[in-house]
Amino acid sequence: MSRVDRATFVRRLGIALAVAGSGAPSALAADGGDYHEHPGFKFAFLAGLTTSPRFVPLQYGAQDACALVGCSSTWGGSAEADADALAKAVETAVAGGADGIALTLIDPQALERAVERAEGAHVPVVSFGSDLAWAAGSRRVAYVGVDPHALGVELAARIARLVPRGDVALLAGSHELAALGPIARSVVRSLERQRSAVRPHVVSTGADVYAQLSSVSRYAAAHPDVRGLFALDEGSTQGLVQALQKLPLRKAGVRAGAFGVLPEVLTLIDDGGLDFTVDEQPYLQGFVAAMQLFLAKLSGGLVQPCDLHAHAVFVTKANLQPYRSTRTRFEGSSSKQKYPIS
Repeated sequence: MSRVDRATFVRRLGIALAVAGSGAPSALAADGGDYHEHPGFKFAFLAGLTTSPRFVPLQYGAQDACALVGCSSTWGGSAEADADALAKAVETAVAGGADGIALTLIDPQALERAVERAEGAHVPVVSFGSDLAWAAGSRRVAYVGVDPHALGVELAARIARLVPRGDVALLAGSHELAALGPIARSVVRSLERQRSAVRPHVVSTGADVYAQLSSVSRYAAAHPDVRGLFALDEGSTQGLVQALQKLPLRKAGVRAGAFGVLPEVLTLIDDGGLDFTVDEQPYLQGFVAAMQLFLAKLSGGLVQPCDLHAHAVFVTKANLQPYRSTRTRFEGSSSKQKYPIS
């Protein structure tokens, strides 16, 4: 850290104490950086499905990044994957003085006007959770998250190893399919390029998590020849877990993969009832999105948000132990800061 003269130190300490006493966000960067004094920027994180468990560690990542640089974040959006409600949340955030917005692009066409208004008001915008182009195919928002094409290729390779031939289902909720479409298409194309004997089918599991809970079991019962069930979202994963617990699918040789690191998913992997699950590294997505918004504001727009792809981790029995032995903020199983985490 650079040296600070006594007068500057006293002045900064006085401001920090005054801000702390007022309960307002700090106007100074924390010890994690040596940035010039700046306002306590406020960033709005807006999700298309606010109640999804995948976003718990993402929120922690955003909070921790903001704490490092003296900013704050809020959480909102739609609880029902309603694109119009999400667009209104964007407009409300701009009107309320948000300094930056991170959001899931569940429907670019419905969100385009709201995002244009934000950018017109010099409010930087980044997306997370899904990387979708605008309807025109040319304009897009910087994306922080897993590269859907790369993940689809990895998923296809893993599916092909697990299922030599036969029908496999790629499971996703009807609302989530728009966002998860690029992953599903990448899986299908990759299997076709491999000239695999696997026949993939993209299957909608319902409009909400309650429908998804039973729909996977119904699909499996109606398709006794299916050789693989692979969930692409948390709701479908919960339905898959229920199906695997209820039906003798594993005894029939059905292979299965999930999304997210919910406790029941990890338990099922440990018991041999599930082949793998995908950890999208949501904490990292929230952390990086917040830092990109901060740098965009601090630089006056000279440092523009850019695409940053997180590397998805395939969790199997071989690397399960760190997930099972700890409760950590990084995976959303605890809200507490702790080091070391084991």
